Parts: sequence; structure tokens; C-alpha cells
Amino acid sequence: MHSSSPAVATRQALGSTIGVDGQTQQEASRRWGPEGTGAWYDGKRWNNARRRERDPRIVQRILKQHLTGPGLVLDAPCGTGRLAQAITEQASFVGLDSSPSMLAEAAGKKPGPLLRADVNRMPFASECFDAVLCCRLLHHLKTRAELETTLAELLRVSRGIVAGSFWDSSSLAALRQRLPFVRRPVHRRAFPKSWIRDALQAAGGELIAWEHSARFFSQQAWFVAQKR
Repeated sequence: MHSSSPAVATRQALGSTIGVDGQTQQEASRRWGPEGTGAWYDGKRWNNARRRERDPRIVQRILKQHLTGPGLVLDAPCGTGRLAQAITEQASFVGLDSSPSMLAEAAGKKPGPLLRADVNRMPFASECFDAVLCCRLLHHLKTRAELETTLAELLRVSRGIVAGSFWDSSSLAALRQRLPFVRRPVHRRAFPKSWIRDALQAAGGELIAWEHSARFFSQQAWFVAQKR
């Protein structure tokens, strides 16, 4: 952990990159770029307390258990800033997303610095964050190679932990999706835990924990890794 204050650490991490557009993935731009998408996602997508509180509750638990002292946490992609309050209770927040609509909604919450950029091409120096969070992105990736690329970039900018959510292919919900005549989700994919573990190890990370909101029953799971 660096000894500088959170404000100084934020400036060091971001440098002159605030406001610089990164390369966005074409599909993400098409789905989340249109005006009003952020407002819809922040409202109707999370239209009850159980849904709204699930991810922030897990993030709070992960940071409490694995983040040592106050630090600088990157939320990538940050979406509409849903995790900001859970993060700022324990650390300083920096948010990154490729969608202007999502960032506009997040800005209204005034969570901290926000940057428009692609998660796979982040304009940060290596090892400038104490923790990096990646919530509800990985299940939109289509191949093992894409998963490996994204996890490597998340690990690159962390000097501490990386935690991310993914769809667990060993869950009952994922197994059900493989049955004939079952409607399958579009643009979403479950991955084996072994893929997560191997990709982290190849990129210089060590898996230290799995987290679940409803183990086996929910596809949504989290990994926690430590930078080696």
C-alpha cells in the first residue's frame, strides 16, 4: 500500500487521462451508448431492493476482507456508479466506462473521478490501483481468449487485488441452460472456474477466494485474486 493520501494517489493514477476517450468495443457501444440507456439501467434494470443491493453487498464484503487500509479502487466498467457508495465507505473511487450514457448517470451521484475508456485498453500506468473491480462484464465475453485479455488488463493496473463477477458454468442455472428447448440468454456466456483460475495465473495473479450470492443456484459468482 502506498503512503500518499487518496487525493494524491488519484492524481498520480489518472495523470492527464481524464476526459480522453478510449477505444470502445463495437457491441458495447451499440447496446449501452444510446442516450437514455444509463437512466434505464439505473432504474428499471434494478427495480427492487434485492437486485439493487446484491452486488454492493458482495463488494463491501470483498473490500472489507481483502483491502488493507484506505486505498484507491478502480471500478471498471463502473456503469451508472452502482458500486460507488459501497467502495467509498472503505476507499477512494475511480470509475471507468465506455458508455457516455452510463457515465452521465454516474456523474449525477458525484462518486469521484470518471473516465470514458475501454476496459481492455485502459490509459493507466501499471500497478496504480490498490484494488480493481469488474462487475457484470465478463459474462458478455464470447471466448476464452477474450476472457484472458480482459483479466490480464485488469491485473496490469492493480498493485493489490482484482475482483470480478462472472457466470459460473457449474451452477444449476447454467446447467439448465444446456438442456434442449430451454431459452438461452443472448450475448451472455457462463465460464468454468478453471478458465478464470488459469487466466489469472497466466497474467501474474493468484486466485485467493470465490464469492457467491446464492451458490449453485445463481449463475452469478465472484473471484478475488491477488497480484503476485
